[in-house]
Amino acid sequence: GVQTCALPISPPAPAGAPGAEVGEVMTLVDHLEELRNRVIKMIVAVVVGTVVGYLGVDRLIALVSVPLEGRTLMFTSPGEGFFIRIKLAVVVGIVLGMPVILFQLWRFIAPGLTPEERRMARPWVPMALVFFAIGVAVAWFVLPFAMSFLLGFETPEIRAMLTADAYFGFVGSLFLAFGLTME
Repeated sequence: GVQTCALPISPPAPAGAPGAEVGEVMTLVDHLEELRNRVIKMIVAVVVGTVVGYLGVDRLIALVSVPLEGRTLMFTSPGEGFFIRIKLAVVVGIVLGMPVILFQLWRFIAPGLTPEERRMARPWVPMALVFFAIGVAVAWFVLPFAMSFLLGFETPEIRAMLTADAYFGFVGSLFLAFGLTME
């Protein structure tokens, strides 16, 4: 048979969770089911955000290409143009899904906290979203300066030949790194 380990929870689990009644104890399997359900909700949020991002990806490509000051991007493999759009759409999906991701993380972690810990941590959940948005905004502001600086190392002997995958990978990483760092 399957062995379970009872993990005590001082406050009640979230409504609808297995073992959510006051004073009940969730087993390890209950905790794993709860985690799975929360992760599925996070993934659905990112997928929905990715679909929304894909619908506007051509405008995003045009907008994010402005700091290149007229340089032409190229791709070097047949599927690269498509996968660039998918990667950018996923970055948008993560950004748009961040409120759901943070909420689901909070709902999973909060039942294990004492009332005092929950009270102290509760304001930081929405603030994490605000800080993430500020980080993405800072990355957007920094992008033209970063590109100007990095492309400033070009010489007649060493010319920048930018691939779309490398550039948009850099932009996506920059936005996510700044967003997560600000959190």
